[in-house]
Amino acid sequence: MPITEESELRRERYPYRGKGYAGVPDDYEKLDVEARWLARGAVVLRLPMVYGPHDWQRREEPILRRVRAGRERIPVGAANLLWTRGYVDDMATGVLAALDNRAADGLTVNLAETSTVTVGAWFEQILAAAGSGARLVRVPDDALPPDLVLSGAPAQHLLISVARAEELLGWAPGDPAARVTESVRWHLANPPDTLWTPEDTTTDETALNHA
Repeated sequence: MPITEESELRRERYPYRGKGYAGVPDDYEKLDVEARWLARGAVVLRLPMVYGPHDWQRREEPILRRVRAGRERIPVGAANLLWTRGYVDDMATGVLAALDNRAADGLTVNLAETSTVTVGAWFEQILAAAGSGARLVRVPDDALPPDLVLSGAPAQHLLISVARAEELLGWAPGDPAARVTESVRWHLANPPDTLWTPEDTTTDETALNHA
């Protein structure tokens, strides 16, 4: 760590094959795309976990849905995973930098935030941005609600270096804490259609009983 553009790639191909993910074909493979286009002199931009306004995956929702429901205690696991993220606007400026500055032609380039906090600290940032006083409560990983499994103990961190993007493209993202606040404000103003249910309360309370 951190992972650079020269770090070893995963050896297995087609990770989504047979998983049945909506909209993801069995033969989807990013590494195949990289090999074909790098040979043509293209810039390959490797993106992190992207979040922000209009994010259809709603990365902050496991916390925000509990904030909307007025939950005062939120079950989490070890919450020590380091997974580098990227704000959508910063990813856009990175793409523009690659188009405007051809110094990275024929290379892979990581785009991501320049500092990464643990999942637990990220959850705390989300709560602060939402103006919530809810507490994160440690529970065993095997007791976690399904939408909070990201807070379990990690098998491997995903900490990304963006030194190449900074050096070759002259690119730099915004302050991560400020970006989280911008994202949370948008998602609070644009909630999903799904509502908190009595079953959700039961699931959380069952987890919290293991604290």
